[in-house]
Amino acid sequence: MINKYLKILFIVFFVTSSFSSCSNISFKNIDNKTSENFNLIKLKKPTNRIEQIFNQSFKTKIITNKEFKPVYFLDYEIISSSSNTLSVKGRNSLFNNNEMKINYYLKNMSDYDIISKGIIKANALSGTISSYYTQEKSSQFATERLSKLLAQKVFQKLQIFFYEKSLNENKIK
Repeated sequence: MINKYLKILFIVFFVTSSFSSCSNISFKNIDNKTSENFNLIKLKKPTNRIEQIFNQSFKTKIITNKEFKPVYFLDYEIISSSSNTLSVKGRNSLFNNNEMKINYYLKNMSDYDIISKGIIKANALSGTISSYYTQEKSSQFATERLSKLLAQKVFQKLQIFFYEKSLNENKIK
């Protein structure tokens, strides 16, 4: 009787482990297939503090190798806005809703054709501080955090793009 349960348990374990291993994609595998492409990206020159933080955050995700000549150009536009929110009781609160949106375009350097594009939005709530100076600083820190978050999300979107591109190239071969 116990042997029967052990056999059933072993079969269930074997079947579930074989199914899970078939669909498992490791992050190391994705990094290996995409990291070389990130070395080939030239970023737009920043024109303000938010774009500077975006560039710095994006560059920390990649290992820049000066030996490679850029093949891609990452162009983007960051739009930032903030608004006061209302409290539950209907009075003006000290909360500030910071919203940021990025329109990004990955272009070939040879002909500047757009090969990937997208729009990403992010929100952050700041405030609950009574002085105007600290409210302003809190809002500034929120926009800087959003800029870093958008850099991470653009990196992930491009990583998916390069991974799918490598899979399609392997299918053609």
